[in-house]
Amino acid sequence: MNRGVAGSGHGWTMGWAVAWNCLAKTYVIQNPPGAVNWAIGCIGERVQTARLFDTAPILPEGIFDSHGSPVTPRSLYLAQLAERRGTSALHAIGYDSDDDPALTKEPITRLPPFPADVDPVLGPDLAIHRPVNTSDVRGDTHQFGGEKALDADPSTYWATNDNAKQPYIEIDTEGPLDINAIALEEPDGLDHVQAYKVEGQVDSEWKLLAQGSAIGSHKVDRFPKTTVWKVRLTILKSTGYPAIRKLGLYLAPA
Repeated sequence: MNRGVAGSGHGWTMGWAVAWNCLAKTYVIQNPPGAVNWAIGCIGERVQTARLFDTAPILPEGIFDSHGSPVTPRSLYLAQLAERRGTSALHAIGYDSDDDPALTKEPITRLPPFPADVDPVLGPDLAIHRPVNTSDVRGDTHQFGGEKALDADPSTYWATNDNAKQPYIEIDTEGPLDINAIALEEPDGLDHVQAYKVEGQVDSEWKLLAQGSAIGSHKVDRFPKTTVWKVRLTILKSTGYPAIRKLGLYLAPA
């Protein structure tokens, strides 16, 4: 699909690609200029959308063949591997053939949902476990990664290196999301932030949602309901390295 300016801003995700006998909730299959993408033998809802961050025009679909009915060979990858290297290559990775019964085991069970994090005033946290990107991570380790600000665990936090210049943490809302409040928290003893701003990506542009000075153990900023595709917190000034243990997004009751 055409992701527009999402992620790294590279636009089209793939061309000349095939989804073969897949099982998913939804599919977005589009054709980039000069290329084709296919979905063959796939089960799941077909969805047509505009480019991310836009509402129009709706982009045309790629090619769907045998939608809702799996085809043979069951695995295109295994069939190609057997053609190139013979059946011994299949045996080496644990399969008997490109139509191995192990490929047809159903039903596939869903993973359990992430536990909800519900604020008694603001409601459910809509940021929990979303994809996140940061400009800086302390020590370049997972211990202080951006995801630690979205895991609803007060003992973990995102932190930057000592001399990071206006670092930011950016949440991908995975589609349009209505919000009207944000909650911020610093870890105990690390209340270093002196100035910050919060922006939302609206119609491909960054819009200021909130700004402030100190954060401390709990800070809530409210603003008019806004439909965003990303949310970015930028630390403008701090007395030490910034650390955020919670960045929550909410569509709070009036």
